[in-house]
Amino acid sequence: MTFVFGGYTGHFASDRNGSKVDKDEQGKEVNEDRHERAEEGFGVARTGLPYDGESAAGPWTRLDVALIGPFGNGEHVLVLVDKDSRFVVAERMTRVIPKQIIRTLKQIFMRMGLPLVLFMEEKDEIIKDAIQAYCDIYGIRLMQGTSRSPEAEEAKQRIRSFYDNLEKGLEQDVEVAMQEFLYNYSLAPHQATGPALDV
Repeated sequence: MTFVFGGYTGHFASDRNGSKVDKDEQGKEVNEDRHERAEEGFGVARTGLPYDGESAAGPWTRLDVALIGPFGNGEHVLVLVDKDSRFVVAERMTRVIPKQIIRTLKQIFMRMGLPLVLFMEEKDEIIKDAIQAYCDIYGIRLMQGTSRSPEAEEAKQRIRSFYDNLEKGLEQDVEVAMQEFLYNYSLAPHQATGPALDV
């Protein structure tokens, strides 16, 4: 089950002029049929405008991806964090194999739309090949670095802490507990989400 909470609800957008042709940073035309493949594969349009290398074109265009775990029960959590809105999607995974990772990404992006760029740490070797293959198929730019953004690191640490406490604590429905945690995470003031609104 996927848990989704954040500062906005995902949206699907077509390209600026409804065009099926994009240009990359150097102004070259990008494979025009990637949009058709994305729409055929997911039933949704690609999100946002061409990535300019600096600023985001809109929500759900630049995502940090991380795999947290394994936990005591053998599960992992695949976490996607929008670098601009801090919107978090967390997916529990019982098996971490390329086929399962790709299936999980398809399910998430079927609802949320395809991002333009995925960021991941170079040390995430477990998921690197599967995500690279997925990005190649759907025309998503994969960027790797030595450190994660503060937003993604904060989300990752809080989800890890939540899961550790859940395993030690009461026997409760993990899915319900995760829903409550992510809801509170999206509302609470901390480094990733900034100050809470005055009510």
